[in-house]
Amino acid sequence: MKKLGDYLIFTSKHAVAALISNMETAGFNLPAKKIFCLSGETRKAVDGLKKKEILGVASNAAELAHLILQEKPGQSVDFICGAQRRDELPDILNAAGIKVKELILYETVLTGRLINSLYNGVIFFSPSGVESYFQTNKLPKHAICFCIGDTTAASVKNHSKAQLVVAEQASQQGLIDAVIKFYK
Repeated sequence: MKKLGDYLIFTSKHAVAALISNMETAGFNLPAKKIFCLSGETRKAVDGLKKKEILGVASNAAELAHLILQEKPGQSVDFICGAQRRDELPDILNAAGIKVKELILYETVLTGRLINSLYNGVIFFSPSGVESYFQTNKLPKHAICFCIGDTTAASVKNHSKAQLVVAEQASQQGLIDAVIKFYK
């Protein structure tokens, strides 16, 4: 962690939590950093970091990569992530000549559980949540899938042709608002 550069990227609230946890365990205080992150829960988690300057916030990884390119962060950035991160952000930055150094701080474990109840909708907060659900379940034909963002919705499309409702704001509250709006 002492080798982290000036620019940090977060696309997951879990990555922020893992960094904070690792810093506390190591007794290390993170020096001032410039941050790029996703909106919603990731942005809220970043507020837990001290000595930060948020340079850019976007709703998905591809948008975030283009925002980073506009800021011209120099030769490299540090991407704090989990082992199952998507490729869009590092691919875009690497193609533009910015080296992306990944610091993998957590592993996502899929925990699919069989649901035997009847239901009209399923709420998905992440692509890994989608994968966990479809590991052990089939979506009822009439069920609606509510997704926190476009990336999660794309993951659902890989498993189902169900009707999708995507939150206007990629946050827990945005997703709740989408469910309420749909059923009203």
